[in-house]
Amino acid sequence: MSDMKNLLAPIGNVPEGKSSGKLAEQRAEYVEMAAEEKALIVETLLRIDAMLAQLPIRVRSAFLMSQLHGMTYAAIAAELGVSERMVKKY
Repeated sequence: MSDMKNLLAPIGNVPEGKSSGKLAEQRAEYVEMAAEEKALIVETLLRIDAMLAQLPIRVRSAFLMSQLHGMTYAAIAAELGVSERMVKKY
């Protein structure tokens, strides 16, 4: 047990500003990058939403059922009350 304390002792004794400064800098870069990435994702989702809003309701529904819910053309056709061929045209 005393060996473990000796191994861990240096971790708590790092002077403020030494290696913790580099770590803080790396963390700040990561957080900044993550924030930029999140903003880009939100912007992209808003653009996709705007494009989908311009589609006719059945086309939009068929797209969402296929892409988000993984439904087959046959299942989408049954849900929308149209032929499978029509779903493929959408």
